[in-house]
Amino acid sequence: MARDPLTNGSADALPKAKPAFLRRVRIRGYKSIEFCDVTLEPLTILVGRNASGKSNFLDALGFLSDLMEMRIPEAVSRHGGWRSIKSRFENIDLIEIMVESQFESIGSPWSANYSLSMESTIKNEVKIRSEILELREVETGRECGFNVSGGKVTWTGEEHFENDSEWTSTVDVAELASSDKLDDPRFMKHQSSRLFLSVSGTLPFCEFSEGLRSSRVYNFQPQSIRNHQPINSESILARDGSNIAHIMDEIKTIDNSSFRRVRDYLASVVPGVSDCLRKVYGDSETIAFVVEQQQGQLVFDASSMSDGTLRTLAALLAANQIILPLEYPGFIAIEEPETSLHPAATRALVDALDEATMRTQILLTTHSADILDNPTILPENIRVVRMIEGRTVIAPVDEASVSIVRQNLNTLGELERQDRLEPDADDLERQRSIFRNGVGQS
Repeated sequence: MARDPLTNGSADALPKAKPAFLRRVRIRGYKSIEFCDVTLEPLTILVGRNASGKSNFLDALGFLSDLMEMRIPEAVSRHGGWRSIKSRFENIDLIEIMVESQFESIGSPWSANYSLSMESTIKNEVKIRSEILELREVETGRECGFNVSGGKVTWTGEEHFENDSEWTSTVDVAELASSDKLDDPRFMKHQSSRLFLSVSGTLPFCEFSEGLRSSRVYNFQPQSIRNHQPINSESILARDGSNIAHIMDEIKTIDNSSFRRVRDYLASVVPGVSDCLRKVYGDSETIAFVVEQQQGQLVFDASSMSDGTLRTLAALLAANQIILPLEYPGFIAIEEPETSLHPAATRALVDALDEATMRTQILLTTHSADILDNPTILPENIRVVRMIEGRTVIAPVDEASVSIVRQNLNTLGELERQDRLEPDADDLERQRSIFRNGVGQS
């Protein structure tokens, strides 16, 4: 864990990272990803050259998150349309996303296995082929879930655990909108244009779905942050960071200690910045920075600040935002957070994002060795991304590199500079075997 700028405590004095919300992700047929089966840590960094497919992996997770809050056609359109997101490989004519997750529900840990299969019809409409959720309460072993396929929904297990009896119930999707089902929380009104998980309204189903819904993939745009924005009530930071002023004000109001943490980390990344403020101009708002100079404090609008400063503040706010009622997102993914930062400042930013794993899972992409120079980053935090024969492959660091780092013969950063970080060949073969034998196999 990183050093805490608020307490100057050592890493050993800090709590451990929160368990990863996404423990494992399988993707088939999404953009350049023919198939991947990737485990994730509380802090995971996808390392690879430009155009290797790092962003496509995060985009698939962002697509799943969008499916939780909007209709299927809208989510497909947001990500460029079916032809854009569907893999170009001829032997794949569908998209599958599977996740293994861990989360809390009423103070108890749960595990979730969720899989989603989508395809396009002859009328060019995207539909759900199957949607399966299996939930398990870790301490008791009790299970519940559903299976949507062939126009039917099958519920299994004890949804509320109000008694010890198990049950199984199957109904047609069309029946879920009938009047006699509307009062039963198991059978909320369902539309074929929505994921079933997105409308399941009881515990622990909704806590898992909300974890996905509140998660975000960020690609911050400094110019969008500089522009004055209409005052809004959005509770989640926009993907480009544009509503940064509103989110900062929310964090300050809900938990001022989290805001102080953001402010102090910003000062360690950008020396001279002592505070940041929300400025309101009529019906619009922006962010301003208090900068310490020899002649005293000066206040600068976002329009006067560097790209690196704006991206840094956006990354810190993304990792520390509070989303009620869950408190924190399931995961936060940030594209190349080191962009426009001096290498010396990158270490402080990585420390801040590592410290944020006490609250939420953090996923990063980079092609910069500077991020890997931070001693906080270990080989287990790295997933190497390569483009091989037009296909994106993702795997842990190869054993030879791990051994070199463990023996202090070289660092992860130097190995990356020398282009010697490679994906583990045995793991890639394991993934190929799963793909050959059927994605549903372990």
